[in-house]
Amino acid sequence: MDSSAVHLEHAVAEWMNRCGLLLPGSRLLLAVSGGMDSMAMLEALVRLKQAGAVEAEFAVGHVNHKLRGADSEADCRFVREQASARGLPFFSCSVDAASYARQNRLSIETAARVLRLRHLAQMVRDWKADAAAGAHQQDDLLETLLFRLLRGTGFRGLCGIWPSSVLEGVRFIRPMLTVSRRQILAYCQERNVVWREDATNADPRFARNRIRHILLPRLRQTARGNLEADLLRLAESCRRLFEKIEPQVQSGFVIAVSVEPDGLLKLNRTALQDISPVVLGEIFRDCLERLNAGLRDYTGRHYRQLVESIYQPRRRCFHLPDGIECRTSETEIVLRRLPQADEADVREPVILQPGQSCQFGPWRVTAELLETGMKEQPAAKGPSSWTEYFDADKIDGPIRIRMRKPGDRFVPLGMSQSKKVGKFLTLSKVDFTLKKKAFIAEDSQKILWVVPIRISEGAKIGPQTARVLKITVYK
Repeated sequence: MDSSAVHLEHAVAEWMNRCGLLLPGSRLLLAVSGGMDSMAMLEALVRLKQAGAVEAEFAVGHVNHKLRGADSEADCRFVREQASARGLPFFSCSVDAASYARQNRLSIETAARVLRLRHLAQMVRDWKADAAAGAHQQDDLLETLLFRLLRGTGFRGLCGIWPSSVLEGVRFIRPMLTVSRRQILAYCQERNVVWREDATNADPRFARNRIRHILLPRLRQTARGNLEADLLRLAESCRRLFEKIEPQVQSGFVIAVSVEPDGLLKLNRTALQDISPVVLGEIFRDCLERLNAGLRDYTGRHYRQLVESIYQPRRRCFHLPDGIECRTSETEIVLRRLPQADEADVREPVILQPGQSCQFGPWRVTAELLETGMKEQPAAKGPSSWTEYFDADKIDGPIRIRMRKPGDRFVPLGMSQSKKVGKFLTLSKVDFTLKKKAFIAEDSQKILWVVPIRISEGAKIGPQTARVLKITVYK
């Protein structure tokens, strides 16, 4: 009877052959973190090559994210030693994932993934390899499906992790997708494979860890039938469906989408109306990719909003995650990326006096005292400016314009209790892009306006208002 180790190696070889992941004579960079999964992949592929089941040349690539101090450095040394012990070329680099996350307003997980893929792709090019191999396994696929279901996703999201995909211009393959974490542990124990433990894999602050350690075990206990098998069948069915409609997506994009020299994407409404909603969702996804939108911030709600805009022939404008604007008219839909504010421009607060204007990063802010008869004029809100009105006599001292900071509190208009600004924005039903742009107008005592979302109850105009201050923000 075959041992569990031989069974896993056979499963890997069979999966690679079935999916055509590796042609004979290819050069393959193995992405090895030092953890159990990647060390099992390294051992299994080397053994398969020695047995003649795989014909390829291997090298090892490692990215040090510098997230765990001395442990991260020890991981790198460990992987280098393991590559040397197997006689394989070794490539490595160090990146500051935490700084990159702060600078780009990403989660640590997302920042680490972006940098890892980018640098692994460069290693592939430097070594002139044909592809890189990642150690994603069956449990990773299940966790990915659950994560996307909880976030909201279309059927492409339910495809899970693909056996092969092109990222950063490089082909990445996943030889381990048909083996489970339990099988990998048994394999490492039988083959005496050593690995490094990453304590962050148990940190409940990360959504994937909560799914892995809390949600998935509970679902296994309560599910009827075989949860893993059902989810894997769902992913495979969705992949087959996507492969069938992909030609329709490509054809629809060519027919309906015009890529303008200034970066705008114009979609012909008439050409889109006869296309099925499933294909439409994928055409919009391709548009967002062309605009370099961070698709991890997009949910099923955003795609539904885009698809529904095709059947609503009226002028409107709405904003989507990662700075994408959508404008619709009777004949077309226009998608574009809004200019991003340079954080270095808006770090320092500026003072705004009545009757004057100031420049705050990309925004020009003006303050104007009005006659009391104008105080009932509604606030203007549009794509190019925002205007609000305040009781000038309720404002103490000069007005200061600044970026938000942790701990900011104010009493939102219509409420009686103060709220943390961050929590208020999280709970409000305001477009994601506006939330990211929000900044503060305050006097010496209180926040007057969380621009452009909500003014403060303590500065609103009323029946006794004698002087009105109008503040307008121009983009």
